[in-house]
Amino acid sequence: ANSCISIRSANFNAVLTGIKNNKLNIEYSITPNPSNGEFQIKITSKETKLYQLKMYNVNGQIVFSDEISIRTGENIKQINVNDVERGFYLISLISDEGVNTQSIIIQ
Repeated sequence: ANSCISIRSANFNAVLTGIKNNKLNIEYSITPNPSNGEFQIKITSKETKLYQLKMYNVNGQIVFSDEISIRTGENIKQINVNDVERGFYLISLISDEGVNTQSIIIQ
């Protein structure tokens, strides 16, 4: 109507995706945060399990990686990354059930 031209879109196949909410049976905190590159991760777990610990920079590059065995109860892991640049980082604990990620600032 009114000399308006409408071009019909070509057909396309849509794939519906979603975000899986992974829940690990752990709770953890990073102290101190902000840090000078030396900090500890206090992990409380309901089961004994092996986890991958990865620290990523803002570009998604892994700057630190370790495999840690967590026992039932409270665990403390000391981390020293004095050789990384100052900035914002993400620390992920990864297992078969999923990923739990928190942030840290290195000053």
